[in-house]
Amino acid sequence: MAAAEEEWQGKARVLILVLCGLAGGGKSTLAGQIVERVRESTPRVVPEWICFDDFCEEGGQYDPETWREGRREALAKVAREAAAAATPTTEGRHKLVVVDDNMHLRSMRREIYLVARKHGAALAVLHVNTELPEALERNAKRPRPLPDHVLVRMHASFEPPGGGWEAERTLVARPRGGGVEVEELWRRIQSKWTEAVSDFHSPELEAARKAEGQLVNGRSQIHQLDNRMRKEISSAARSWKADGGLSGEEVSKRVLDANAARKDVLADLRPRIGGETGEETVQSLVREAENVFGAKLLSLG
Repeated sequence: MAAAEEEWQGKARVLILVLCGLAGGGKSTLAGQIVERVRESTPRVVPEWICFDDFCEEGGQYDPETWREGRREALAKVAREAAAAATPTTEGRHKLVVVDDNMHLRSMRREIYLVARKHGAALAVLHVNTELPEALERNAKRPRPLPDHVLVRMHASFEPPGGGWEAERTLVARPRGGGVEVEELWRRIQSKWTEAVSDFHSPELEAARKAEGQLVNGRSQIHQLDNRMRKEISSAARSWKADGGLSGEEVSKRVLDANAARKDVLADLRPRIGGETGEETVQSLVREAENVFGAKLLSLG
């Protein structure tokens, strides 16, 4: 018992498992197998299977507006389950919310990520990776198949999970003739059942990190420009001395004037870079400032 308790220490009370892949790819079959496995062998976990297809009207052909409305209702259901399960119970049980949908765009999966973040749930993404010909064949056998052109378009626009907030949360299953070994898959899912989603990838913090990175880059560019200008002044001073036609006092005055020009260029550049966001723009401003300094240095003789 102690070992079992220790195994669940530090895990979020809720794991939202998001399935994604082509329609007809075997997601619902796999979702059902996962839920059955959990019910039979993991009493600590209460599974909830939310199939987005169930929120569309029965019968009839594919209708985009019906699909959108059903999707809104399904997302609301996911949020309710996550919120309710996040409250500790005396039994100490955990909740697995299985989200069964195509989720072929990263923006769709991000909606679930935001639900997990809001309600303190962990998140895993299971990519059910099926080849298009097999998905088309399986889709044709469904009670309410998608038109082939819709499935082909979905395949063309599919954004595989991975990178950013999905990088450490993604699993891949490739159903073939005999299906997927569910016991092994469940062990892999449990490995992703960790702490609750943090705010690290929230839009606000991502924007703040981006701005900070741009600021650091701008400072680095200014520092490098300052070093180059100092070297140009040193080179010019050596040239003036070697000329022989200038007194030491005149050379010193030119060096002072050149350093004043350097400081003016930097003073003008700093606020302009501070307000810019694009690296290309920063580089363009630095080049412009360097050209201005070069012209001033030439004017000194």
